[in-house]
Amino acid sequence: DDAALDAALSGLDAIDLDGGEAPRPPGANAGAEADQPAPVPKKRGRKPKTASAPPADASAGTAPDAPLASDAKPTKAKKPKPTGIAALKVVELREELSKRGLKTSGLKAVLIERLQEAIDNEKS
Repeated sequence: DDAALDAALSGLDAIDLDGGEAPRPPGANAGAEADQPAPVPKKRGRKPKTASAPPADASAGTAPDAPLASDAKPTKAKKPKPTGIAALKVVELREELSKRGLKTSGLKAVLIERLQEAIDNEKS
């Protein structure tokens, strides 16, 4: 029985009862590298899709190209297009002022005001 007990205990010689590491066999990695799992190489290629496609039966009854409510972009309030003199380009405003012998320099707002005054004076 002593021989059987010695054989069973011989496998326990590698266990450190003080809480330290058991001795490593020759050729095994030593140090902190052995405590870390082997790094997993990153996969290269396309990124996975973040949103999954809806189930096949979820699209029943809708147009295939119809945008979903969540896909709708918010609409910006469009400025109304100017009419009359304000619709003219700066070059056109300067031409009209030049025809009337008026000063043609300044910002568009100044040119519009100047031309409007000239038109009002012509009418009266």
